[in-house]
Amino acid sequence: DQEGVEDEGEPDDLCELPSDSANPELRKAELECELLQEEIRQKEEVHMATLSQWVEEFNTLMNDIGRHIIERAQGYYDSVALWQQAIQDFARQQEEADAVNSQLDVLVRDLARVEAAYEASLLGGGAAELSEEEWRR
Repeated sequence: DQEGVEDEGEPDDLCELPSDSANPELRKAELECELLQEEIRQKEEVHMATLSQWVEEFNTLMNDIGRHIIERAQGYYDSVALWQQAIQDFARQQEEADAVNSQLDVLVRDLARVEAAYEASLLGGGAAELSEEEWRR
């Protein structure tokens, strides 16, 4: 038994209240409930008809094509899905590697500039001096 699905033994009108519906708001709520029940019933009918049609089509295809062919094709489509996932994973990792390489390039340039300034300060040349902020970077 699925929750929310009406059993054959349950009453059809769940919205009917035992008291008189003299209250207009209460009557309006009862009417809305009845309309919703009818909508659900109609949707369940469409769902069951669609499901029955799908089962018929599935059985026809199974008989026409054969289980072995369908199972072989399923393996192919499963591998295609795995391949596509691998491609997406590779692209994501490539983006991460590109970002790391870009950061590395910036840091190598900064290191070369700092080394040049350090060597210049050791040799007594002031041409390559860096500001305090540049030293902190």
